[in-house]
Amino acid sequence: MSLGAGEVALLQNAVLQTMSDTVKITRAGAGDPVFNETTGQYEDPTPTTLYASQVCRIGSVGMQGNVVQAGEQPVSLRLYNVTLPIGVDDLAINDTIEVLTSEDAYLVGKTLRVEDVKGTFHAVQRRVTAELNLG
Repeated sequence: MSLGAGEVALLQNAVLQTMSDTVKITRAGAGDPVFNETTGQYEDPTPTTLYASQVCRIGSVGMQGNVVQAGEQPVSLRLYNVTLPIGVDDLAINDTIEVLTSEDAYLVGKTLRVEDVKGTFHAVQRRVTAELNLG
């Protein structure tokens, strides 16, 4: 079944009405770290901001995190689905999603990492799976 342009526009608007979270989406800067003579430290290139204040909907994939080994330390990771408007189409794995506002106060100020970029549903929304490192 194919939807007409008017029906797609209605669905897009309906989906936007369900998005109450706001995020900043960035991509790591290109190039090698640069030595800062003032601090004596290497600094990563400035990240590129893809979306400064993007509405979305964030939902937990599951209640418990996965525990993995990072070096000799156990690290707990939790997955989230981030649903974005259809116009957000240039995301890539390892982009970062900083949560600016959310109905879930716990997420505010947290940074998620994009794990997977999924397709669309009737050209209405885009969904990504993102990971939160709980330490």
